[in-house]
Amino acid sequence: DSQVKIRGYRVELSSIEDVLMELPEVQHAIVQVQDFNTESVLVTYLVTHSGRDLNIKSLQQVLRSKLFSYQVPSHFVFMD
Repeated sequence: DSQVKIRGYRVELSSIEDVLMELPEVQHAIVQVQDFNTESVLVTYLVTHSGRDLNIKSLQQVLRSKLFSYQVPSHFVFMD
């Protein structure tokens, strides 16, 4: 079960990953909850297709158009 609670909302992490995987630049995506200070936040680990760049601001805009605001990750980590 990949359901977690963020800011009082139940969030299915796999649904966020599914939206990320729809993007042509994204090869693989994992969303996890991490605790920063006293707050739990969503962190996304991304692998992009070689040669394809992703701008974090435009990525967040796309996610905001497809997800509720509490589902949009606040941190992105790009991996090889």
